[in-house]
Amino acid sequence: MGSALTLRSPVWLETNTRLKKRLKQLDALRAVAVLLVLGCHVTWHPLWVRCGWTGVDLFFVLSGFLIAGLLFREYKSHNRIHLCRFIERRALKIYPAYYVLLIATVAYELLRGGRLLWSTIWPDLLFVQNYRIGMWPHLWSLGTEEQFYLLLPFALVLLTLRKQAAPFECIPAASLSIMGICLLSRVLWAFSTHHPSSWFPGCIRGIDGLALGVMISYFHEFEPQKLDWVSHERLPLLLISLLCLLPAIAYPFEHRFMQTIGLTLLYVGYAGLLLFYLRFVHSEGKVIGAFAFVGSYSYTIYLFHMPVADHFVSGLAPYVGRTSLFALYVALSITLGIVVAKLVERPVLRIRERLLPSRI
Repeated sequence: MGSALTLRSPVWLETNTRLKKRLKQLDALRAVAVLLVLGCHVTWHPLWVRCGWTGVDLFFVLSGFLIAGLLFREYKSHNRIHLCRFIERRALKIYPAYYVLLIATVAYELLRGGRLLWSTIWPDLLFVQNYRIGMWPHLWSLGTEEQFYLLLPFALVLLTLRKQAAPFECIPAASLSIMGICLLSRVLWAFSTHHPSSWFPGCIRGIDGLALGVMISYFHEFEPQKLDWVSHERLPLLLISLLCLLPAIAYPFEHRFMQTIGLTLLYVGYAGLLLFYLRFVHSEGKVIGAFAFVGSYSYTIYLFHMPVADHFVSGLAPYVGRTSLFALYVALSITLGIVVAKLVERPVLRIRERLLPSRI
């Protein structure tokens, strides 16, 4: 493994800096994901509404890749994963803006004399809204991700206790097994309900996308040679990935094909696009830069876009044209997300970096 001095050598630092810069470009894909979601919740173009929901699933694949990458690189740098430190750092990233949204929601309902039910509040407080819907339906995905943030590092720490030379070599098989279990669970759920739903209970939607992202991250960090085929199969990779995404256009989410094998194909398609992006998209031009800027605020934009849609845009709908309304909705959602990030998220992150600086 080498000493810490060797690991922090100028060559290592240069490589790590280049890697961080490269991964930062993935913020452009986050922008695509959040813009897809925005187009799903306020109607502008029918195609956007039809497949915009897949933005959440793109987030899952990206999160699996990025979070696993953080943990894998920490292990390579220090020969261990600091579980508590990782959880504390994630909490300081996720919780501040999230609880601002919850507090603002409760305050708004109290001020307007609305009815508050404890049954809709506690799932959001405990991040279990993927099992029981809370105050904001779109927050279900955060429940899945929060559970992933806890389970993945714990599982990786257990693997390192085996003291093997390659403790994570079982990751690909485990990821594929999780995908198979999730697919089987969705099949059982879809065919046991008489009325197709737009919501699954628990982690049977999302955890397989996260697992696929983890598998890509494993190969990217530990066995990059197994991804060399991507360089020689650019066109087939892109075509197959796009074909895997086509069912999301052909079928509504409530269709049983889409709720079962269609979701699995969706994750495979987005994973293929992630591989394509990592290998072939190196531009730092204005377009990628603009998308990366928006993507760097994607979390807070995602959090607050539904309040914008429900409490502002809906009131203007009778008076504003559809295109103008949609443009205003997107602009306000992005602006509010940036404002909340600058006032709440970023100051907390600066404190985090002083108290719990990154180990990679």
